[in-house]
Amino acid sequence: MQRSLFAWPLLTLITLSLVRTAYSQTADSFNPNPNDVVYSLAVQPNGKVLLGGFFTGYIGGQPQNHLGRVNSDGSVDTSFVTGADALVNALALQPDGAIMVGGAFGTLGGQSRSGLGRLNGNGTVDLSFNPGAGGVVQCLALQADEKILVGGGFSTLAGQPRVNLGRLTLTARWTVVSIRGPIAEYSPSSPSRTGKFWSVAGSAPWLEPTATILAGSMAMAQSTPPSIQALTIL
Repeated sequence: MQRSLFAWPLLTLITLSLVRTAYSQTADSFNPNPNDVVYSLAVQPNGKVLLGGFFTGYIGGQPQNHLGRVNSDGSVDTSFVTGADALVNALALQPDGAIMVGGAFGTLGGQSRSGLGRLNGNGTVDLSFNPGAGGVVQCLALQADEKILVGGGFSTLAGQPRVNLGRLTLTARWTVVSIRGPIAEYSPSSPSRTGKFWSVAGSAPWLEPTATILAGSMAMAQSTPPSIQALTIL
Protein backbone atom coordinates (compact mmCIF):
# COMPACT_ATOMS: atom_id res chain seq x y z
CA MET A 1 0.00 0.00 0.00
CA GLN A 2 2.87 2.41 0.85
CA ARG A 3 4.50 1.78 -2.51
CA SER A 4 1.25 2.45 -4.38
CA LEU A 5 0.78 5.85 -2.72
CA PHE A 6 4.25 7.01 -3.78
CA ALA A 7 3.67 5.78 -7.32
CA TRP A 8 0.70 8.12 -7.99
CA PRO A 9 2.60 11.43 -7.89
CA LEU A 10 5.25 9.96 -10.18
CA LEU A 11 2.57 8.82 -12.64
CA THR A 12 0.94 12.27 -12.54
CA LEU A 13 4.22 14.05 -13.27
CA ILE A 14 4.96 11.76 -16.21
CA THR A 15 1.50 12.34 -17.67
CA LEU A 16 1.77 16.12 -17.41
CA SER A 17 5.20 16.08 -18.99
CA LEU A 18 3.91 14.10 -21.98
CA VAL A 19 0.97 16.49 -22.49
CA ARG A 20 3.26 19.51 -22.41
CA THR A 21 5.61 17.95 -24.96
CA ALA A 22 2.68 17.17 -27.29
CA TYR A 23 1.71 20.86 -27.38
CA SER A 24 5.14 22.30 -28.11
CA GLN A 25 5.01 24.58 -31.19
CA THR A 26 7.24 25.37 -34.14
CA ALA A 27 6.62 27.52 -37.21
CA ASP A 28 6.19 25.50 -40.40
CA SER A 29 6.67 26.51 -44.04
CA PHE A 30 3.40 28.55 -44.22
CA ASN A 31 4.67 32.05 -45.13
CA PRO A 32 2.41 34.25 -47.33
CA ASN A 33 4.43 37.35 -46.32
CA PRO A 34 1.87 40.22 -46.45
CA ASN A 35 3.53 43.64 -46.45
CA ASP A 36 1.67 45.09 -43.44
CA VAL A 37 -0.46 44.20 -40.41
CA VAL A 38 -3.01 41.35 -40.58
CA TYR A 39 -5.96 41.88 -38.23
CA SER A 40 -8.27 38.99 -39.08
CA LEU A 41 -8.20 35.44 -40.41
CA ALA A 42 -10.82 32.91 -41.50
CA VAL A 43 -10.30 29.39 -42.84
CA GLN A 44 -12.68 28.19 -45.54
CA PRO A 45 -13.83 24.55 -45.70
CA ASN A 46 -11.47 23.91 -48.64
CA GLY A 47 -8.50 24.91 -46.47
CA LYS A 48 -7.90 28.29 -48.08
CA VAL A 49 -7.16 31.11 -45.65
CA LEU A 50 -8.78 34.55 -45.87
CA LEU A 51 -6.90 37.47 -44.38
CA GLY A 52 -7.89 41.05 -43.72
CA GLY A 53 -5.85 43.98 -42.47
CA PHE A 54 -3.78 47.01 -43.37
CA PHE A 55 -1.63 45.34 -46.04
CA THR A 56 -1.64 46.32 -49.71
CA GLY A 57 -0.02 43.21 -51.11
CA TYR A 58 2.48 40.44 -50.51
CA ILE A 59 6.20 41.11 -50.26
CA GLY A 60 7.67 40.16 -53.61
CA GLY A 61 4.21 39.27 -54.92
CA GLN A 62 1.01 40.70 -56.32
CA PRO A 63 -0.79 43.80 -54.97
CA GLN A 64 -3.83 42.99 -52.80
CA ASN A 65 -5.56 45.75 -50.91
CA HIS A 66 -6.56 44.93 -47.32
CA LEU A 67 -8.26 41.61 -48.16
CA GLY A 68 -6.73 38.50 -49.64
CA ARG A 69 -6.70 34.73 -49.75
CA VAL A 70 -3.88 32.21 -49.66
CA ASN A 71 -3.83 28.48 -50.25
CA SER A 72 -3.39 26.02 -47.40
CA ASP A 73 0.35 25.81 -48.12
CA GLY A 74 0.74 29.60 -47.83
CA SER A 75 1.04 30.34 -51.54
CA VAL A 76 -1.01 33.28 -52.81
CA ASP A 77 -4.39 32.43 -54.33
CA THR A 78 -4.15 34.54 -57.49
CA SER A 79 -7.79 33.83 -58.39
CA PHE A 80 -8.94 35.97 -55.43
CA VAL A 81 -8.72 39.59 -56.54
CA THR A 82 -11.41 41.26 -54.41
CA GLY A 83 -10.00 44.06 -52.29
CA ALA A 84 -11.14 46.99 -50.15
CA ASP A 85 -10.19 50.66 -50.27
CA ALA A 86 -9.33 50.79 -46.55
CA LEU A 87 -8.68 48.69 -43.46
CA VAL A 88 -10.39 45.29 -43.02
CA ASN A 89 -10.75 44.42 -39.32
CA ALA A 90 -13.05 41.40 -39.22
CA LEU A 91 -14.02 38.29 -41.19
CA ALA A 92 -16.72 35.70 -40.49
CA LEU A 93 -17.81 32.67 -42.51
CA GLN A 94 -21.47 31.75 -42.86
CA PRO A 95 -22.74 28.16 -43.25
CA ASP A 96 -23.62 28.74 -46.91
CA GLY A 97 -20.01 29.73 -47.68
CA ALA A 98 -20.61 33.48 -47.75
CA ILE A 99 -17.92 35.71 -46.22
CA MET A 100 -18.84 38.61 -43.95
CA VAL A 101 -16.33 41.47 -44.05
CA GLY A 102 -16.10 44.38 -41.61
CA GLY A 103 -13.77 47.35 -41.42
CA ALA A 104 -13.25 51.02 -42.21
CA PHE A 105 -13.70 50.74 -45.98
CA GLY A 106 -16.08 52.62 -48.25
CA THR A 107 -15.84 50.22 -51.17
CA LEU A 108 -15.47 46.44 -51.30
CA GLY A 109 -14.68 44.70 -54.57
CA GLY A 110 -15.43 47.93 -56.41
CA GLN A 111 -18.91 48.18 -54.85
CA SER A 112 -19.99 50.88 -52.41
CA ARG A 113 -20.06 49.31 -48.93
CA SER A 114 -19.89 51.34 -45.73
CA GLY A 115 -17.81 49.33 -43.29
CA LEU A 116 -19.72 46.11 -43.82
CA GLY A 117 -20.15 43.77 -46.78
CA ARG A 118 -20.55 40.18 -47.81
CA LEU A 119 -18.76 38.11 -50.42
CA ASN A 120 -19.88 34.95 -52.12
CA GLY A 121 -17.70 31.90 -51.58
CA ASN A 122 -15.78 32.58 -54.81
CA GLY A 123 -14.84 36.09 -53.64
CA THR A 124 -17.33 38.10 -55.69
CA VAL A 125 -19.39 40.76 -53.89
CA ASP A 126 -22.90 39.77 -52.82
CA LEU A 127 -24.91 42.55 -54.47
CA SER A 128 -28.00 41.79 -52.38
CA PHE A 129 -26.28 42.64 -49.06
CA ASN A 130 -25.61 46.26 -48.18
CA PRO A 131 -26.81 47.23 -44.68
CA GLY A 132 -24.03 49.73 -44.01
CA ALA A 133 -22.56 50.91 -40.72
CA GLY A 134 -22.24 54.54 -39.66
CA GLY A 135 -18.63 54.14 -38.61
CA VAL A 136 -15.95 51.49 -38.30
CA VAL A 137 -16.73 47.77 -37.82
CA GLN A 138 -14.14 46.12 -35.58
CA CYS A 139 -15.53 42.62 -34.97
CA LEU A 140 -18.12 40.14 -36.22
CA ALA A 141 -19.60 37.02 -34.63
CA LEU A 142 -22.04 34.48 -36.05
CA GLN A 143 -24.76 33.18 -33.71
CA ALA A 144 -26.15 29.64 -33.88
CA ASP A 145 -29.35 31.00 -35.47
CA GLU A 146 -27.17 32.70 -38.14
CA LYS A 147 -27.80 36.23 -36.89
CA ILE A 148 -24.68 38.38 -37.13
CA LEU A 149 -23.35 40.38 -34.18
CA VAL A 150 -21.53 43.53 -35.27
CA GLY A 151 -19.24 45.52 -32.98
CA GLY A 152 -17.11 48.59 -33.50
CA GLY A 153 -17.22 52.37 -33.41
CA PHE A 154 -20.45 53.25 -35.21
CA SER A 155 -23.68 55.13 -34.54
CA THR A 156 -26.00 53.40 -37.02
CA LEU A 157 -26.37 49.90 -38.42
CA ALA A 158 -28.58 49.09 -41.43
CA GLY A 159 -30.03 52.59 -41.13
CA GLN A 160 -31.07 52.14 -37.48
CA PRO A 161 -29.55 53.88 -34.44
CA ARG A 162 -27.09 51.40 -32.94
CA VAL A 163 -24.19 52.64 -30.82
CA ASN A 164 -21.08 50.45 -31.22
CA LEU A 165 -22.96 47.13 -31.09
CA GLY A 166 -25.83 45.71 -33.13
CA ARG A 167 -27.18 42.57 -34.71
CA LEU A 168 -28.32 41.71 -38.21
CA THR A 169 -31.02 39.22 -39.11
CA LEU A 170 -30.32 37.72 -42.52
CA THR A 171 -32.91 36.18 -44.79
CA ALA A 172 -32.20 32.85 -46.44
CA ARG A 173 -30.93 33.02 -50.03
CA TRP A 174 -32.40 30.42 -52.37
CA THR A 175 -30.88 28.83 -55.41
CA VAL A 176 -33.98 27.45 -57.11
CA VAL A 177 -33.67 24.50 -59.43
CA SER A 178 -37.33 24.12 -60.36
CA ILE A 179 -40.83 25.00 -59.20
CA ARG A 180 -43.76 22.82 -60.26
CA GLY A 181 -47.45 23.47 -59.82
CA PRO A 182 -50.38 25.28 -61.45
CA ILE A 183 -47.95 28.00 -62.53
CA ALA A 184 -46.18 25.36 -64.67
CA GLU A 185 -42.42 24.93 -64.36
CA TYR A 186 -40.05 27.74 -63.52
CA SER A 187 -37.01 28.26 -65.71
CA PRO A 188 -34.51 31.15 -65.95
CA SER A 189 -36.33 32.50 -69.02
CA SER A 190 -39.80 32.55 -67.41
CA PRO A 191 -41.66 35.90 -67.22
CA SER A 192 -42.90 37.49 -63.98
CA ARG A 193 -45.64 35.44 -62.35
CA THR A 194 -47.33 34.60 -59.09
CA GLY A 195 -49.24 31.55 -57.94
CA LYS A 196 -49.14 28.34 -55.97
CA PHE A 197 -46.70 25.50 -56.36
CA TRP A 198 -46.58 21.83 -55.51
CA SER A 199 -42.88 21.45 -54.90
CA VAL A 200 -39.59 23.29 -54.90
CA ALA A 201 -36.23 21.62 -55.48
CA GLY A 202 -33.35 23.88 -54.60
CA SER A 203 -30.93 24.89 -51.90
CA ALA A 204 -30.74 27.30 -48.97
CA PRO A 205 -28.34 27.62 -46.03
CA TRP A 206 -30.61 25.48 -43.87
CA LEU A 207 -31.50 22.84 -46.52
CA GLU A 208 -29.67 20.09 -48.33
CA PRO A 209 -29.04 21.05 -51.98
CA THR A 210 -31.48 18.41 -53.21
CA ALA A 211 -34.24 19.14 -50.66
CA THR A 212 -37.86 19.26 -51.82
CA ILE A 213 -40.59 21.32 -50.13
CA LEU A 214 -44.20 20.47 -50.88
CA ALA A 215 -46.93 23.10 -51.30
CA GLY A 216 -46.70 26.86 -50.98
CA SER A 217 -47.17 30.16 -52.78
CA MET A 218 -44.79 32.54 -54.47
CA ALA A 219 -44.22 35.85 -56.19
CA MET A 220 -41.50 36.08 -58.80
CA ALA A 221 -40.00 39.11 -60.52
CA GLN A 222 -38.49 39.17 -63.98
CA SER A 223 -34.85 40.18 -63.79
CA THR A 224 -31.49 38.89 -64.96
CA PRO A 225 -31.71 36.20 -63.79
CA PRO A 226 -35.34 36.08 -62.57
CA SER A 227 -35.54 36.16 -58.80
CA ILE A 228 -37.91 34.88 -56.14
CA GLN A 229 -39.29 37.90 -54.28
CA ALA A 230 -41.45 35.96 -51.83
CA LEU A 231 -41.68 32.28 -51.04
CA THR A 232 -44.17 30.99 -48.50
CA ILE A 233 -44.11 27.37 -47.40
CA LEU A 234 -47.53 25.99 -46.44
